[in-house]
Amino acid sequence: MLTLILGPMKSGKSMDLISYFAPFKYSLQSYALFQNEKHVREADIRTRNGIILEAKRVSSIAEALGKNYTAVGIDEAHMFPESEVNVIEQLLKQGTKVVVSGLDTNPWG
Repeated sequence: MLTLILGPMKSGKSMDLISYFAPFKYSLQSYALFQNEKHVREADIRTRNGIILEAKRVSSIAEALGKNYTAVGIDEAHMFPESEVNVIEQLLKQGTKVVVSGLDTNPWG
């Protein structure tokens, strides 16, 4: 299952991503949250009202392949190269739920 959270800045994307993954902290299901290593604003995922969830900075989400994650979250997806779509496809084929959050860069809306 693929879930996309897209929108402009300050539209609540981080809050949506956190609300999806916060329950995993209290379960036995394995998950991972990733941000691009180019993201320098903060070292975790934060909402504007102070809710925080840890994320790992990576150059590629391929690090998630071969792991037994129930779900993988990708924050600031627009910072990753387009080639990461191939990694997402592989994660989906292995049965991993993928939640992608990022700026809506489609000029046609």
